[in-house]
Amino acid sequence: RWRAACVASALVVGMPALALAESDAERAGARSAAEAGLAAYNAGRYSDALDLMRRAESLVHAPTHLLYMARASEKLGQLVQAREMYLKITREPLPKNAPRAFVDAQHDAAQEVTAIERRLPYLTIKTDAPLPNGVKVKLDDREIPSVLVGVPFPANPGKHVIMAVSASGSSGEPANLTLAEGKREII
Repeated sequence: RWRAACVASALVVGMPALALAESDAERAGARSAAEAGLAAYNAGRYSDALDLMRRAESLVHAPTHLLYMARASEKLGQLVQAREMYLKITREPLPKNAPRAFVDAQHDAAQEVTAIERRLPYLTIKTDAPLPNGVKVKLDDREIPSVLVGVPFPANPGKHVIMAVSASGSSGEPANLTLAEGKREII
């Protein structure tokens, strides 16, 4: 609890090197949203926590916001998004006078991304022949870049629908797949 209180108070406090353009009102609003986000996270309301931390981050950037966004994403089963946020935190150069909470956020993110890496499922979508012009592969209604066809890529665990869609919008039979954490699947 004490550490959480320290993190909450340091979420957007004392970061002049990272927040030169923000007004006092924006910093106060970000602090309020971050504190509410931390409370939501601690109460197990991960969707609310993610939303509130995104709002805080939209006002004032802080590695601590990203850390709790990553943690909430992880709790929601969004392992790909969590991994990317953890990596973003670990790669961010911090000024020498960065608040201790920011340094701790980087340290925690480095440890947590390692755990996520073991849990991430990878999916390989293979085709018998190159895709004809205009044909797109979709995973859960989101287009997969054609360069990823045939290449293993991380995907969130859970149920997925894979479909090929022509330029005219027609599609073949969808393939249903359930990805388990840490597994590699080829379809």
